[in-house]
Amino acid sequence: MAITIESLKVVSYLKTEHLGDGRTVKLMPLWDGTNWRMWVDTPVGLIEGKMMDTIEGDYVGVGAAKESDLFIPFVHLMWQRASWPEVCPLISAISDDFHNMGTSLAKLKHFFHSQRTLPPRSASRFAYTELESSSCSLAPFSTFCKR
Repeated sequence: MAITIESLKVVSYLKTEHLGDGRTVKLMPLWDGTNWRMWVDTPVGLIEGKMMDTIEGDYVGVGAAKESDLFIPFVHLMWQRASWPEVCPLISAISDDFHNMGTSLAKLKHFFHSQRTLPPRSASRFAYTELESSSCSLAPFSTFCKR
């Protein structure tokens, strides 16, 4: 269901005067530096919901909510300037790939730190299979994965 530009004026981080060109708006949570804010589309319009924290996902903020949160300028630019309906699935895919790469890096770090407690060459085999599976996750941008 489409939300009117007039309804979007309640979302504090949006500059609605720039939204008349057919772009899609992804309603993301807002970290205002102290609290989380989010807006939910309902039959009576947008209402502000309450949330405690995020576990994973994109959000808008005055800065990082946690030191480990990553600002990705390309994703920021795409949501800000190129969020047309046909491009949005690609932006989401790129963002998902960054999340997946972060998970892969955490696994590789775990394999590295656990290698002395594993059977010989197990850590390298785990790392190899993790890298191999991660190389195929960029589906929107590659036609095939070499094996």
